[in-house]
Amino acid sequence: MIALQIEDTKDFTVKLLASKAFDPFLLSRGTIVTGTTVTMDGRLNQDFFDPDQLTDPQGNPRRYANWSEFRELAFQRIKGKRLPLSFQFILMADSACAGRIAKLASASAGSGVAPDQIAGLFLNIQYANGRILCTTGVSLHIFSLDKLLEQTWDQYVRQLFRDLQIAVTLPSE
Repeated sequence: MIALQIEDTKDFTVKLLASKAFDPFLLSRGTIVTGTTVTMDGRLNQDFFDPDQLTDPQGNPRRYANWSEFRELAFQRIKGKRLPLSFQFILMADSACAGRIAKLASASAGSGVAPDQIAGLFLNIQYANGRILCTTGVSLHIFSLDKLLEQTWDQYVRQLFRDLQIAVTLPSE
């Protein structure tokens, strides 16, 4: 797990809410606190959808909504003259990305975690007091002392931020 402080809050927020930069992610959950609190649960209500809508392009079961399906809603709640009091979005890698990360981790050391053992690769984005803090996290269906997957996910997020030209620092105490 790593924690990264975003240097340019406005630039990051534009990339998160007004561009497709984070659209490959899924939304686990989100909260926006303004004059009211809006809570978003990214879990799909399986009974609402046709079976063909519940698989991703790789044929894997789809349990969470894409960030792109919530981005505009979040943007509408946050935009305006007054800044929100806070917001938090917990994004997660889709199954294809999780599989690539697992493959990279196992290739680097010859061991690792199988993609079906990954419950989620998370990017937690928290805004409060004018600052944005991003933390990574990994959840597994099994117990493992192996940290290669976590380290590979951390490297992936750092590279993503570099590619998106998002400047970060380590958070100050």
